[in-house]
Amino acid sequence: MPMASARGLRMYYELRGSGPPLLLVMGWRANLDWWPRALLAPLEARHRLILFDNRGAGRTGDPGGAFSIAQMADDAAALLDALDVPRAHVFGVSMGGMIAQELALRHPARVDRLVLACTHAGGTQAMAPDRAMRRAWLRVVGTRWGLERRLSYLLFSKDVQSEQPELWRDFAAVVGRARISEWASAKQFLAIARHASHRRISEIRAPTLVLAGDGDLMVAPKNAEWLASKIPQARLEVVPGAGHALLHEHALRIDGLLGEFLGAQST
Repeated sequence: MPMASARGLRMYYELRGSGPPLLLVMGWRANLDWWPRALLAPLEARHRLILFDNRGAGRTGDPGGAFSIAQMADDAAALLDALDVPRAHVFGVSMGGMIAQELALRHPARVDRLVLACTHAGGTQAMAPDRAMRRAWLRVVGTRWGLERRLSYLLFSKDVQSEQPELWRDFAAVVGRARISEWASAKQFLAIARHASHRRISEIRAPTLVLAGDGDLMVAPKNAEWLASKIPQARLEVVPGAGHALLHEHALRIDGLLGEFLGAQST
């Protein structure tokens, strides 16, 4: 397995494709297997993809102690150092979007263009769940479903659950690989709860694409609007009907947006 030593942490990573480097940062409980194949295939035709497992997730170790979003951003920067990549485009989803924000704030010279999907800036700014989100969460609380089954219900939009069950089945198979420990999962969750970049978000100078699905049951879409309004060079794209699993549900649409945004001349 390809492993890199980053700040004393043994990090699992994979490199795919060729072209300008694109660092892909996954979210809570997730590892690099969670990136949808339908999106990775066209991306690796245009980019050198750098995929990795965050600390405690997948095949990257848990070094002990509490986790923080800033710490995981420093891990990502250290991985770029280990791979001799001075600067890359960065694409973070959900918790990975929080890590990507911190990477752009703490290591601005390392980030060329920034893509933030289905995420928020935390702190007092984080938008509260709307009525549809609260109903969905109440439906899964107290059920006998396992955590991954409950997450699948919240991640995917209703239309996908009924009309594209193969996406649901494929995702269920992926989340069974290299499962995160419940202890590391809890530490990542606490890192998300403590995340607060909202007072510094306007300091991001990288051109930024903010993505959201208007049917997201995990992160209120209004968070994307707020991010795009505060980051100086930001553009917002909201996909109608899409859930938190936006990249799975609309891989071709997202690839088109990324091709247009990342293909633009860097600043």
